[in-house]
Amino acid sequence: MLIIYKITISNCDRVYIGSTKNFKQRKYQHIDYAKHYFNPNQQLYYIIREYGGWENCLMEIIEENTTIDREQYWIDYYKENIININQPTGMTDEEKKIRRKINSKRHYDKLKEDNEKLKKRQEYAKQYYIKQKEIKNKLNNEPK
Repeated sequence: MLIIYKITISNCDRVYIGSTKNFKQRKYQHIDYAKHYFNPNQQLYYIIREYGGWENCLMEIIEENTTIDREQYWIDYYKENIININQPTGMTDEEKKIRRKINSKRHYDKLKEDNEKLKKRQEYAKQYYIKQKEIKNKLNNEPK
């Protein structure tokens, strides 16, 4: 059985209707995507970021223990204000290509930066371990 839920964004007349078996897990997934997802076709996350982030959203259960056809009922019910995440955000194909390139570059740069930080941490840990070993050896070799 499914849970049908609605995401409402403050100061925006648009809503998103979704379904899930695990509401809590799906909520955390939406929060993560709203903060980190770069696909320009994901209109929901684009709008969430445009209106100040997840802090301005309310995700609530509107039906429990139901079937998938009820999700369509709610999509039809909110038809005028629905956010269809599969629709582009008004960008031309050329704009989408440019946006993908920019986001891919950002993602690559972020991964590169994270990798460099990790290498520095590993080097620091290695130096710390060597220093601790030297101190321990020095203490063990001192006359008592």
